[in-house]
Amino acid sequence: MLKMAPPTSLHAIAGLLMMRMIIKSYETWNVLKKGSKKEKSKDEGDNGYVLHIFTGGKLTAGTDANVLITLYGEKGESGETKLDNVENNFERNKEDVFNIKAKDLGKLSKIKIGHDNSGAGPAWFLDKVVVDNEEDGATFTFACDRWFAKGQAKGDGTKGSKKEKSKDEGDNGYVLDDEDDNQIIVRDLECTKSTEPTKEKKSKNKNNNNKKGGAKGKKDDIYWW
Repeated sequence: MLKMAPPTSLHAIAGLLMMRMIIKSYETWNVLKKGSKKEKSKDEGDNGYVLHIFTGGKLTAGTDANVLITLYGEKGESGETKLDNVENNFERNKEDVFNIKAKDLGKLSKIKIGHDNSGAGPAWFLDKVVVDNEEDGATFTFACDRWFAKGQAKGDGTKGSKKEKSKDEGDNGYVLDDEDDNQIIVRDLECTKSTEPTKEKKSKNKNNNNKKGGAKGKKDDIYWW
């Protein structure tokens, strides 16, 4: 005759099964939560860009002002970023390098760069900006060869007429966006040279690895018991 397990044993087994289901459910929830956070961070700003800022060699070309930049691409814009680090930046005849994070902007088309006209010597002569996309190796060059300044007309610090200060051409060309000294002095620079990507993006590699896994993914299926 088949003996039935005592009620207490059945209750214990049912309790263990229920506990296992709860633990598995919690683990699954954690995995999904981590995955969604990772995707969100990738979307919001996990693409690395290296900015090379070249200050020109003209007399008094360096600036003490705060320099700001925005990148624009086929997939959107980076938002305004203040360029700053532990170095003494934007000195005459110098290259400054900055690393920023932004969403994937695709192929870059232009940048907006300028300064807030602050400091003892805000006038700045920018030669060019080169942007490297760390994700795919593409490089974008934005030529400038212009002054960003107010209140003076020449790189040697001498004053000039309002007409001279306002013109936007030649060696003494300055950007004079507004008579208000608090106006940020900016330029929109179109991309003048670019190189094609030299490597696959990390996100693509990750997707390809998942696809290559094929049936192996079944081993990660979660069972309740």
